Amino acid sequence: MISRYSNWLKKQALSSTTQPLSLGVDSNDENYLHDQGYEKLGWRHFRRQVQFALSGQKKHLSDQIDPSWKKGLWIYKGIPQIGDALMDLAPRSLLQKQGFGIDLYTDTHLAAMFNGDPWLERVYDDPQMIASQNYDFVIVPSHKGRSLRHKSRLVSNLAWVSMHGFYTGPEFHRGKFATQRIIDLLGYEATELEFAQHQQQKLAPLSSHPADCKDITKIALALGGVDKSRTYNNWLAVAEALIQSDKKIELTLLGSGNAVEVAQAFMSKFTDTRKVTNQVNKTDLTECRRLIEQQDLFIAADGGLMHLGATTQTKLVSLFHAEVDPRWRISGTHLQSALQSATNSVSDITVDAIVRSSIEILADQCKAGLISM
Repeated sequence: MISRYSNWLKKQALSSTTQPLSLGVDSNDENYLHDQGYEKLGWRHFRRQVQFALSGQKKHLSDQIDPSWKKGLWIYKGIPQIGDALMDLAPRSLLQKQGFGIDLYTDTHLAAMFNGDPWLERVYDDPQMIASQNYDFVIVPSHKGRSLRHKSRLVSNLAWVSMHGFYTGPEFHRGKFATQRIIDLLGYEATELEFAQHQQQKLAPLSSHPADCKDITKIALALGGVDKSRTYNNWLAVAEALIQSDKKIELTLLGSGNAVEVAQAFMSKFTDTRKVTNQVNKTDLTECRRLIEQQDLFIAADGGLMHLGATTQTKLVSLFHAEVDPRWRISGTHLQSALQSATNSVSDITVDAIVRSSIEILADQCKAGLISM
């Protein structure tokens, strides 16, 4: 009896940590399963199966995006993280390329970020706007009750596809996962180059990055954070070292409400305010992205602003802790300057490592004639 129960738990747990993809992507699935244990994950999956069965949506679930469908609604509610949204919604470009018109329904701050998006037809944060539209299918994030409640309330009887299914919990390459999932749902064969383009986080292009050689070197720092392990705590030392290395450097502080106190303490250390501008909690996402675009360098720990920076042309120094491989979050030239801690805290990345990487990037830009040092 005990063996049968153990096998049942194991089967349930594996169902929640098995990627619903024809070709899996990089993740910490095995470590997560080991850390959480079969019993915890098994019962959690069982409860979600019951909720799914009771939702009434199983009969409308499709395992493919039918080629005859033309108009789709992507529901992305209750996942407020900027970075997750940019990665999870990355393959909307593939859907557009294949001729599907996609509307997005999401939280207000994300709707503002995606407003004017070239790969989406319309972006909504008001559910009443959905009722007047005619859709062929719906995309939802997962089989979780939260996702299904939005679907049931807005477009109950429409066919739908699930991005994650029951897969939940592990750290994984979200951009690649989403792209592979859309490829599988379409039955599409993408080239390596196509895959790379569609899996990358993206937003509408901003104006061209200035190419003239400037007397002032502008660097932005992303303060604060939600997760302590991904919140860097030594920004003041980084700032002092950067300014000491080059008197022409001017800093801009960026961040949301959770960084206000840090920014205030930061500013109290600088009597020469011309060297540091505090923009923490003073911009919306669109304004913040434009500020990042105006910099020569952006330094940020793994989080929403880092991903926002990755959608610009500005050079990026990104900070990761030991459990998140930088290759799961960023790509291209941004990856070359990523720094990873040996521990589960980005604050253990040394000031010297950040400053050294920053100076190397700025030196390369100087050689290219983009800045003056």
